[in-house]
Parts: sequence; C-alpha cells; structure tokens
Amino acid sequence: MFTVPEPEGTAGPALKFWYRTSDLRAATASSTPGAALPASERWKQRTICLDPRTAGRPQHLSFKLGASGVCDEPLGQETLHVDDVEATTDPSCPAAPPP
Repeated sequence: MFTVPEPEGTAGPALKFWYRTSDLRAATASSTPGAALPASERWKQRTICLDPRTAGRPQHLSFKLGASGVCDEPLGQETLHVDDVEATTDPSCPAAPPP
C-alpha cells in the first residue's frame, strides 16, 4: 500500500520503480497499477502515471509473474526483480483530470 501523492505544479502523481527479468520464456511479468512489463535482462526504470483524482488516497501495488501459454505450465527459472519503488510526481503525468 502507498498513498498517491498530490500533484506539484504541472507534475502529476506517478509511481516509479526499477525492474529486471530473467528467463521469461514461459512467463509474463506485470504491475498493478500499470500493465505488462517487457522482458529486460538489464535494470530498466518504469514510470506509471496515476489518476490525479486519487491523490491523498491509498493505492495497492502488486507485481505478478505468471505462466503464459499452456495452462498449468510450471514456472522454471523465470524471475522478476524490483527495486527503488517510489510514489512521486512526474512532469510527463497529468496534474489535473481531463475535463
């Protein structure tokens, strides 16, 4: 759980984190809020814009590594590493809801 930050000027609320994956041949990685995380063997930063109407409210954050393709296929060596998760603001994110 984290609190959605208030917008600062023209910078809207955002969630930022670094991630890397390995061996995602039979799996997919995703974040909520957010979406699918493209496979990346190197650390990669992700910025997810949050709805400014939810500023000051709690938000649940989760990461998922799930099998893709055949049902019930067991995961092998697939991994998802996450670091430096930050609730912040970003100028690329809207500071006000659309009209």
